[in-house]
Amino acid sequence: MITFDAYKTQLGLNILRHRERTGMSLREFGLMAGVHPNQVTRIEHGRANPSLQTLYRIADALGVDICDLLPKGEHSARRDNGQEPNPFHYFL
Repeated sequence: MITFDAYKTQLGLNILRHRERTGMSLREFGLMAGVHPNQVTRIEHGRANPSLQTLYRIADALGVDICDLLPKGEHSARRDNGQEPNPFHYFL
């Protein structure tokens, strides 16, 4: 299992990659997501721990599912049937 800091860093890189794919600047994206651009920078660099609500707004602004932002690791290995497991199966 990866450390929490590594998880935050990978989460931030995933957000950055999706944001760059949209072509939005930090300012544009922050306004669209309702997150201050400075906070977006801290999240993208793994220096902030965003709330679930913030992640939801970020995912919505990017047009992706929250699961698309979460780091993939040993906990998300494909199942035998080839389908991605539900990352929330621990809570079901």
